[in-house]
Amino acid sequence: MIAFSLLLLIADANSNEARAAVDKYAACIVQQNGYRVRPLLDQPVGDKGEGARWIDVLKTKCIDQATVGDKFADQAQMRFSPLVIRGAVFEALLAKDYGNVANVDSFDEVTSVKYAPQGAQPSSAEAAYALAMDIGECTVRKATGASYAFLATTVGAKDERAATKTLVPIIGTCTPSGVTMEFSMSVIRGMIAEPMYRLTKAKMGAQE
Repeated sequence: MIAFSLLLLIADANSNEARAAVDKYAACIVQQNGYRVRPLLDQPVGDKGEGARWIDVLKTKCIDQATVGDKFADQAQMRFSPLVIRGAVFEALLAKDYGNVANVDSFDEVTSVKYAPQGAQPSSAEAAYALAMDIGECTVRKATGASYAFLATTVGAKDERAATKTLVPIIGTCTPSGVTMEFSMSVIRGMIAEPMYRLTKAKMGAQE
């Protein structure tokens, strides 16, 4: 029996506001610093140098009222879970690079894709990332149309919840037996967006 637990952290409006702000922020940094962001996405996840590699890229003019709204523009900094900002960046890249390309029906001919490397002794963060990518890629391959539909929803809106309910059974079948995991909505979006982007790039080629 597969043990799968889905934790939806979208109960109050504030969390949805923060998620929407991160979404807009990620889209902005992809537009302004895309050439610097792309190489970072293939660097190790969860190692000691991760924060230092990202710090300069994240220091952009994107934290302003027009991008993230009044509530977050007044703050000196925004704090992100690495997997959350990473996922938001991949979603922004997917829209930027392949937004005008017709959705792919299947990725069956794509035999494998490469994700960020891990060290010889992966940290807990590296292991969590690797597992999330395994589950995410499996989900995208099994339910490509539903995955596209999920990423097309608005953060925090009713359509996002409805699309999530469609994906949950697929995510469950893609989760290794005996593993119990809890995901926020933001992590689920990243878990789908990164494999979707890498699979699309492998099938269609890089778009610069």
